[in-house]
Amino acid sequence: MASKSKANFKGRIIDFPGVARSKVWQYFGFPNYEGSPQPDKTKTICKTCFTVVPCSKGTSGMLAHIGRAHWTPGSKQPKITETVEKQKKWPINSPDATKITKAIAEFIILDLQVNNWM
Repeated sequence: MASKSKANFKGRIIDFPGVARSKVWQYFGFPNYEGSPQPDKTKTICKTCFTVVPCSKGTSGMLAHIGRAHWTPGSKQPKITETVEKQKKWPINSPDATKITKAIAEFIILDLQVNNWM
């Protein structure tokens, strides 16, 4: 079912009509086979490798294809712990740390206050 080269695909790839909410559509289009007046909207074709991917359940199959077939080592999303470790840390008595701590305390105090507007 999968066409691996443009030589095997006879027709055109039609872009998603209108405004697509998912960025995956920049890598996929609908196949418009030779002799067919309308594109086949039950399938999509990867613009990179020309693999046919069903699209009956939204974009999840297309996203899985991109991750499986076009993922490159080193392009991984960092773990939360790695991101937190890279954050700037101030000494506990620094003016910046004191200012942030004070702002958080004020927010909590104001949030816990009862509003007696009636």
